[in-house]
Amino acid sequence: LSDLGRSDIYSTSLVNIGDRLNTKDYLGDLLKKLSLYTSEMHERFFNLYCKLDYNMSLELTVVKVLEKLQSMSISLGVLTNGVVAAQKNKVKCLSLKKYVDHISYARERGKFFEKPHSLAFRDICEKLCCNLQNALFVGDHPINDIKGAKDAGMKTCWIRSPFFLKSDYADFTIDNFDELLTKIFNGD
Repeated sequence: LSDLGRSDIYSTSLVNIGDRLNTKDYLGDLLKKLSLYTSEMHERFFNLYCKLDYNMSLELTVVKVLEKLQSMSISLGVLTNGVVAAQKNKVKCLSLKKYVDHISYARERGKFFEKPHSLAFRDICEKLCCNLQNALFVGDHPINDIKGAKDAGMKTCWIRSPFFLKSDYADFTIDNFDELLTKIFNGD
């Protein structure tokens, strides 16, 4: 339900994508707003969410950057938080595996070890055979992604997000993926 894919639905009072940042149970909160919440209904919808084949795709600029980095033999990984079944479904729907060398689901070690815990960052670097100091972590969450990666010893790039005003921990900031290659290779 969080990836409905239409900007007009996000502006309604019922569904606000920004609400996901202020809750541990977005689906439960949404069902409560609709006066449909029961634990059985919650479980049914969440199981459906984990299995649906969403019509999602990576932005073309993201694909181009990933393909360029692949062509340069740069190891690429994805580190994600959340319920593993739901995250695996998103990865499948986005066809991410063809663009990266490894996908790490932080929750596999337990909720406590999700980003910003340094073990999540160390784990993906180990899988990619990369030293933390030689890795660049690109993310949009100032704490979970950027502060977590920085505390683990990685370089960081914050993708500006409409949900956060700033990131105090980023080595550099971009507004979109188009800027990433320039920042990495030209140091602009």
